[in-house]
Amino acid sequence: MIIEHPFNQRFPYTKILTTNERLQNLLDEAARVARSDATVLITGESGTGKELLAKEIHRLSRRARHPLVIVNCAALSDQLVESELFGHVKGAFTGADRDKVGFFEAANGGTVFLDEIGEIGPTFQLKLLRVLEQGEFNRVGDVRPRYTDIRFIAATNQDLEAKVRAGTFRADLFYRLNVVTLTLPPLRERKDDIGLLARYFVQHFANEMNKPIRWIAGEVIQTLEAYDWPGNVRELRNVIHRAVILCEGDTLTVDTLPEKFQRASFFRQQSVRTSDAVFDEAHFNCSFREAKQRIIGAFEKAYLTYHLRLNRGNVSRTARQTGLYGANLYEKLRRHQIDPDAFRPRAKKGSNLSSDAQRVA
Repeated sequence: MIIEHPFNQRFPYTKILTTNERLQNLLDEAARVARSDATVLITGESGTGKELLAKEIHRLSRRARHPLVIVNCAALSDQLVESELFGHVKGAFTGADRDKVGFFEAANGGTVFLDEIGEIGPTFQLKLLRVLEQGEFNRVGDVRPRYTDIRFIAATNQDLEAKVRAGTFRADLFYRLNVVTLTLPPLRERKDDIGLLARYFVQHFANEMNKPIRWIAGEVIQTLEAYDWPGNVRELRNVIHRAVILCEGDTLTVDTLPEKFQRASFFRQQSVRTSDAVFDEAHFNCSFREAKQRIIGAFEKAYLTYHLRLNRGNVSRTARQTGLYGANLYEKLRRHQIDPDAFRPRAKKGSNLSSDAQRVA
């Protein structure tokens, strides 16, 4: 199902949500390419949305009323790839008890999306080249050629030119696939989209799980935008999915994120507080001993706050992690006016949100 989303006015019916100029220009180019039958090679890191872009190209093409067949080349063994894609005839090999129509025949008139094309072996590369050039193939075990009318879109997260130079990918196949190349940018290069995507995923999963989440705390957005996202949009989607599952109120907060995000948020916030509070002029206009005590006190408060936050206010777990037990730990909590209850999960109200919180919808 194609989702219409208000954040994406320029491409209102696409699942690829963006305000990033580079990606919007790529979508413009993809829309123009879709009107032709040219073979398209989509490149980009894992999780950037290559399959989504292939679906958009098919949807906008003259073949949209015919099948889009998606083939994960990495999941097909050398023994199965020809049977799956070309089909086979009865008796072609042990277990072939009936004729089978392959993906290429099933997609006649439509589009075949070959995901992770760099994973196919040299023997099949040659046979695929024949289909690309002539639309001709043989079912396994059959000498009679068959013909199909399909448009090919391929995708890879590998450097195919490097594989050509290394001799592991046919140069003629590469150039036949590389008629039009569309390269999707990684999420770290379109950080202006992180808040947009986070709000969309929160809305999606909250609706799916019937949860009343209406807000995302500003600290969550800042923390997500500071991360490099090696897994790209797929990783962001999974992080938000987890956060929505754990969220108990109407606001998504940092304590619903995985621990590495909570740590990053804490140290970013603490760094700001340290630069503003610990090393200001007042802390130096005193004796060395007094200045040292103040800075140690600030460290103790930050250290205990960090562990209580990670442990959601659980004092026993905090004691085990810090090595501070009994009266020693409670004395430090009392001295620094730290209340463990403040870190225990509870429903958040929209009226208590900071001014940088963002609405989900």
